[in-house]
Amino acid sequence: MTDIEFEPTEVTPPDDLELPPALPVGHFGAFARALATRRAVYVEDPSTEAAVPERIARDFGLGSFVIVPLTTDGRCFGFMTCDQRSERFLLDEAEVDLLTTFGTLIAGFLEKAIEYGQLRRLNELKSQFIALASHELRTPAGAVHGAVRTLDEREHELTDEQRAELRRMLTEQS
Repeated sequence: MTDIEFEPTEVTPPDDLELPPALPVGHFGAFARALATRRAVYVEDPSTEAAVPERIARDFGLGSFVIVPLTTDGRCFGFMTCDQRSERFLLDEAEVDLLTTFGTLIAGFLEKAIEYGQLRRLNELKSQFIALASHELRTPAGAVHGAVRTLDEREHELTDEQRAELRRMLTEQS
């Protein structure tokens, strides 16, 4: 079973109700169904099925609710859930289809945002690499340039030992 991150939003549960940071999707029939079908799941009455554990439905005061999977290309980014705090509401098939489409669009935007963030990070790494490589190449290049200039301009003034040392340094730095 897949674990999902689950944090209630804008809900004030009773003080004694605590949810673990991750729950298996299988504990929530509606979530499991939404994930399996990649479609929004509308639950008119949570007490008539194993959509959510009875204690959570009761303590959170869930009435009708809908769970929209945020999926694209077989990847689930999470779920969007909606309820009206203990109230019942009706959704027809066209509205469920529309919510499914919204979920797919939102997942597409999330995917692009994640890709954009990764692309920005890769560009930062590339810039850091170029700066480091530039720095690391500048030092030996400067030494090679200086040795060649010295040999070109003053070779006749240098001893055999000095010329040999400059050539050794050129070999080492290049």
